[in-house]
Amino acid sequence: MGVHPTDIEAIDLLQDNQGRYYGPELNALLGNLPRVPSLAVPVGTALLGDFRQVRLYVRQIAWLAIDRSGELFQKNQCLLRVEMRAGIGVLRP
Repeated sequence: MGVHPTDIEAIDLLQDNQGRYYGPELNALLGNLPRVPSLAVPVGTALLGDFRQVRLYVRQIAWLAIDRSGELFQKNQCLLRVEMRAGIGVLRP
C-alpha cells in the first residue's frame, strides 16, 4: 500500500480514548499490508492494488546518451540522457 510519509506517521500515532496506541489491531484492520512510504502519493490518499496482476513489457532496452560538447566541455560537465521504451499491461483489472 503506497502512502504518504505524513499519513504513515498519523496512522502510527493513532490512539483510542484511553491514550493507548492501536498498533497491531490497526494493522490487522488494514489487512497487514506493508505500508510503503511514497512522496508521489498525495497526503490523505493511499494507493492499493494487486500488482501481481500487472506486467511490465520492455520494448527496447535502456540506453544512455552522453553529451560533453560545446560549453559543457569548457566547464568540465556532461549532459546525460537515459531512455527506455516500455509498456504496462493489466492482466486482471
